[in-house]
Amino acid sequence: MLSHRDINVRVDGIEPSVAVENPSNALELSTILEEASAEGHAVIPIGGGTRLEVGGAPTKYDVALKLGKLNSIVSHNPADLTCTVESGITLENLRSVLSEHGQFLAIDSPFPEQATIGGVIASNAPGFLKWQLGHPRDSVIGMEVALPNGTLIKSGGQVVKNVSGYDMARLHIGAFGNLGVITKVSFKLTPKPVRESTISIEFDDLSLAYGFAQEVYKSYVMPLSLICSHDFDKSSSSCKSLVRIGGRERALKRQKDLITEIGIRNHSRSIEIIDQPESDQLWIDVLNESVKGVDSEGYIKINTRSSCAPSEVEHAVRLIWTSLKDTGCLLSINSEPGFGAIFCNIHLPEKKSRDESIGLIQKIRESLHEIESWLIVEDVPTEWKSVLDVWDGGQISSIKLMDSLKATYDPDSVLNPGRFVTFQS
Repeated sequence: MLSHRDINVRVDGIEPSVAVENPSNALELSTILEEASAEGHAVIPIGGGTRLEVGGAPTKYDVALKLGKLNSIVSHNPADLTCTVESGITLENLRSVLSEHGQFLAIDSPFPEQATIGGVIASNAPGFLKWQLGHPRDSVIGMEVALPNGTLIKSGGQVVKNVSGYDMARLHIGAFGNLGVITKVSFKLTPKPVRESTISIEFDDLSLAYGFAQEVYKSYVMPLSLICSHDFDKSSSSCKSLVRIGGRERALKRQKDLITEIGIRNHSRSIEIIDQPESDQLWIDVLNESVKGVDSEGYIKINTRSSCAPSEVEHAVRLIWTSLKDTGCLLSINSEPGFGAIFCNIHLPEKKSRDESIGLIQKIRESLHEIESWLIVEDVPTEWKSVLDVWDGGQISSIKLMDSLKATYDPDSVLNPGRFVTFQS
């Protein structure tokens, strides 16, 4: 049996049957994978353990491959705004070092003090720093990966423009470690805003909040983040918008004034300006709650993630609410109207049977499919995974592509068997 110190290597209640490995460098990791592949062992890479609940239950689990010792900054060139780090460094530790040079990595994630860079990239962890700064994959300029047979490969490097043809590093972003284990990542960095603030604006109706977001999108303001937050347990119509902005003092004031004007023009009920450090903590809390929610007695908590065209976000939110209305469920949603991402915390009454609850999830999916959206269930009771396709694979075309890539890169299913794709040897 594993000691309490190794409890975080459990995946869906399953412990590794052979070993827990803690390599100190990429070469040791490569050797472990080579031996596991030769012996037919299944390996699950583990970073900070913040996203282990995502995905299907593993069909086989022999070796836990912990990456926490690969936690160094390999190089940092402040003048070029680039750095290369090992995959086991936490997002918070990297932020701290970069901040000393007035720089930051334009990637955020739930639980940054625990989440590792490799895990954030591999699991495409949710984050709200997209409105101005783009998708996390846009910050990646190079990568070193250990393939399932232990071979170390590199793509890109610590130069912002260095790729001709397809950027192979992108195969591993959001692949959940199915094609290889990320060992190092090179990033382009961003100057850190001198100051940041958050503007919290409440509206009496969803349409007003999304109208506000669209007007901000068309304005001269360039927010770092903008989300619409709904707690349908408290109100079926009201909505709060959170806008994160940054810059020098005069630029920050202009943005505050313009956003306030747009809020008033869209009939806001209240406007509050939140400065640092409270602003920083607010975004950490909101992001954590978006993916984990809050436990409620008498309910089963599940967390979902969807994506649609930005113009369809309000419609999608209403479809989700309509699907669960009068079912006894509790629902809260955070959405990114400029990016099309939707995160739901759903609390299903314990008195409902498993089949009834899964039926409600399928009802939401069917309504979202009508607008070419999908619903991934990221956190759900393990025993449901045998009868629920957590990935909504029939709707997401890239899942079929991943099946093909898995068969090519990992034909023996060494890495994460059963967790992301259905291919089995």
